[in-house]
Amino acid sequence: MPSTFDVGQTIASKYELVRLIGRGATSSVWEAKHTSLDETFALKVLTPAPDVTPEEASARFQEQAKLSAALSKKTRHVVSVTDSGEESGWPYVVMELLDGETLETRLQRGVIDAAEIADMVGQVARALSVAHAQGIFHGNLVPANIFLCTDEDGRVLVKLLDFGFVLSPGPAAAEPDDDDVSAGTDDDDSTAPEVQSYAATTSPYASPEQVRGEKGLDYRADLWALVVITYRCLVGTLPWQGESPEEIVVAVCTHQWVPARERKPSVPYVVEAFFARGFALELDERFKTAKELAATFRAGFPHTERAAGGRAAFASRPSFDEELGAPPRKDVSSSRLAAEPVVAAQAPSAPSATEDIGRAGAEASQARPLMASLVDPPALGGPPPPAVSSRKMLGLTLAALAILLAAIAAWAASAPK
Repeated sequence: MPSTFDVGQTIASKYELVRLIGRGATSSVWEAKHTSLDETFALKVLTPAPDVTPEEASARFQEQAKLSAALSKKTRHVVSVTDSGEESGWPYVVMELLDGETLETRLQRGVIDAAEIADMVGQVARALSVAHAQGIFHGNLVPANIFLCTDEDGRVLVKLLDFGFVLSPGPAAAEPDDDDVSAGTDDDDSTAPEVQSYAATTSPYASPEQVRGEKGLDYRADLWALVVITYRCLVGTLPWQGESPEEIVVAVCTHQWVPARERKPSVPYVVEAFFARGFALELDERFKTAKELAATFRAGFPHTERAAGGRAAFASRPSFDEELGAPPRKDVSSSRLAAEPVVAAQAPSAPSATEDIGRAGAEASQARPLMASLVDPPALGGPPPPAVSSRKMLGLTLAALAILLAAIAAWAASAPK
């Protein structure tokens, strides 16, 4: 960052720097006041990495600004970009100034209520759906890039920061339509923007394919990251064991994630199944769309609602077993859930119970069918309550008859002659 950038300096003859909000490895963010509009914005100045030429960095930065500006017009869950340019050779973008905190800051205070997580994941999914439909991916979806602010009604409003990179050069794959989540991508789509190819990363939120630096990554890298973020919000830790980035990379690539119930036994089995699918080894076994992912997680907590003031609250509800009408569960090692596939058991009240877990939860009105479809299979559920034996029933009947005869005899003896 050049020393000439300081409080009081005017950028592009109209943005006066008020204060430094934050500084990272590749950029600095300032609060800036528009001198003629008398409004404040966030002005982000790029600091090019040593291995990238200033021209390349500027081109990528400006392209990202254009993509973010376009996306913010389609969804309020992407931070809006209002201007961009260069000042003394340093590229900058001007964004809306948000009031709130990042999810990373929020997580420093501990885990988040499950209903609040469901609400947050739903908002992130809406932003991802809009972007993925156009072949645009975030590529670095981490808690620090998820901002929590409030809307005009005082409710939590989620906005994604630093959105706009495409994971692979050339035409990019888009999410399949909601009507056919198994549909493939269109390789002939030439409308997707070209930005850059992502190299291998050690981010604990990156998918195994991204960690290995594989070519041809698609939007499902964002879905993997969102599942990791959901796990951390609910459990309080990352799903990987490791003291160093290298150890975490090994855990990600070897599919060694710690089941949620092993760290937090109160996590419902249906939510454990959500994580099992989100961290599936094969790409085709994971969630197909962001909407499907969010609906499936929310279906694990069907008795939630958004309360006034932005907090999602649980309603008074019975246990999950009582709600499903299922026999009591036999507790099993959560590691078994990771080792064995979860097979949906058929339920009379849900004709589609044998369908895919995510397809069943595509809409909020299908929450109960999804819950029914996730009743524990025989390997996970306990034996049904034993039926009352016929001998015991006969004994109870004879005892009741004896009491009745004794009562009649007592009445007859006491009656007047």
